[in-house]
Amino acid sequence: MTFKIKRSHNILGTTYKTKFLKKLDWFMGLCKFKEKEIHIAPHDSLYELKHTLLHEIIHATCHESGANQTQVIELEEVLCTVLATAILKNYDITNY
Repeated sequence: MTFKIKRSHNILGTTYKTKFLKKLDWFMGLCKFKEKEIHIAPHDSLYELKHTLLHEIIHATCHESGANQTQVIELEEVLCTVLATAILKNYDITNY
């Protein structure tokens, strides 16, 4: 089965575009809230790519819902990682 990544995602009514970059310094992914973009760096495995994209989609969801205003960035990072891992390990996500 082929994994296709959408070039845009509807995050609570706001469109975020996905951009694939050759390098992102020391980040694997980055959610740019002002620009409404998710930047993804090259990955060694499909699982890591899916995890990073889902992690950044969760960041965008926290931002668009206002939930990020009630927590510190370190907590948000942990929540994004835990949620992305749990979703990928329990659900078949082939296209998003």
